[in-house]
Amino acid sequence: MNFDIQTFLNSSFLTLLPLFLGGGIFFNLFGENQIIIRRAAKWFMGLFTAYSLLFTLNFNSNTQFDFNSSLNFFNQTTLNFNLDLLSSITISIFCFITFICLIVAKSLITKQHKTFYSFALLFLSSFICTLTTNNVSLFLYALMFETFCIYMLIANFSNKKSDKSLVFLNFATILFLSAVFGALDVIFKANLTSINVSQILENIKNLPQIIQFLTSCVFFLFCTINLGVFPLHKPLVNTIKNLNAAGIFLPIGQALLAFCLFIKFNFLALFDIFWIAHSLICTIFITSTIILGLLALKQINLKEGLGYFYLSQNTIPLISICALSQIGINGGIFSIFSNAIIFLGLILYCAFAILKLKTEKLPLMGALLTKAPMLAIFGLFFTFAGVGIPLTCGFISKILCALGGFSSEAISQNVIWICIVILISSYILAGLFLIKIFSQIFLGTSNIQEKITDIPKHQFLALGLICLICTLFGIMPQIILEYISNYGELITSTFVF
Repeated sequence: MNFDIQTFLNSSFLTLLPLFLGGGIFFNLFGENQIIIRRAAKWFMGLFTAYSLLFTLNFNSNTQFDFNSSLNFFNQTTLNFNLDLLSSITISIFCFITFICLIVAKSLITKQHKTFYSFALLFLSSFICTLTTNNVSLFLYALMFETFCIYMLIANFSNKKSDKSLVFLNFATILFLSAVFGALDVIFKANLTSINVSQILENIKNLPQIIQFLTSCVFFLFCTINLGVFPLHKPLVNTIKNLNAAGIFLPIGQALLAFCLFIKFNFLALFDIFWIAHSLICTIFITSTIILGLLALKQINLKEGLGYFYLSQNTIPLISICALSQIGINGGIFSIFSNAIIFLGLILYCAFAILKLKTEKLPLMGALLTKAPMLAIFGLFFTFAGVGIPLTCGFISKILCALGGFSSEAISQNVIWICIVILISSYILAGLFLIKIFSQIFLGTSNIQEKITDIPKHQFLALGLICLICTLFGIMPQIILEYISNYGELITSTFVF
């Protein structure tokens, strides 16, 4: 019997497998045995990451959507799932990030294993469902359940359990989105057609501009909250600062999801509205990049500083995309993935340093180079990657974003030069911040006299895998750019100036 890869790669399985295991862990499939729960979740995520990658590798570049599948319930309700190329890449990257977080959870999560691992997998399933479902109701339910998972993980694994402003803002945005989709449902039914996500993407540009404007506003709001765009940055910064480092996949996942939905709705489906507010949107992103970069430099708390750094870098891909050139779009998409992977490495190596030095205050850290040399080497690598040293994905992303601005045909050359100067300034601010924290943690002085051990094997494995991906994307960026360029061509072939 011949093996059929298209049957094996089923988008329904991709969406629901983490839901089944997460639900099983929550409802005591493995009892209260913490070791079995941890190992089951970790091995599942390793295999599931490889499975998600196969979707991208086997994607049909001649179509916008692929891997269509459906599920029937009681012969009445049919749920359709399909993938577009951007969603496929985003899911693969996020599965890898979640896998790394579950590896390091061995030393960072010391209690409530069932709660952490079950809601981590449930969050992943909701994340994937949001990007694959074609059913509007399920799309909204997935967003709501994802927000509930964030609430549960913050409530149990955050230093400041009362700070749930990110949850409340997201929930309010989803209610706003539900109202907009309700209005769309009325309009579609008036035209004797049923509403689904694909139809919204394809036909919303033909609807009244007030509906387009409201839809664009709600997705822009979701983007600014979850990418941490100034002045709505504080909830995400506080989440990064207070959340257990093993749960860092939450803010990274929200940022990736917000970016993906912004591209699909505001840029691709609502381009006319996007173009009207193009200059204002670009100004907001540029201002946010500089302000957040400056705020990162003045922080004393290490994790809070890293939060500001990550958010300042997250707006750079959006500036690149606003250039409306193919290389700018490709560079922006590559950059958001590169930022996520580099930030994952930075936050984890800093979290391990905090555990060893027993403080988050940067002035009190130091001398870790002589006490944990292997961790220092990883810290140096991630500092280089964040600064944008050649042979790292950080270098490729920064070059592509800068070239994207120069190649724009939709913006005047004077504006382009202003944006490039600001972009380079933001890179300098990021470099200064990373060099500051590395020199303080590893080359400074410390009052700790007790013996400090270097990183254990599972932490070495996690940081090593992140280094491998950073280097792979830096040396052979075409691995991911080959797929991204197909999406960039899809957009620019529709909107060429």
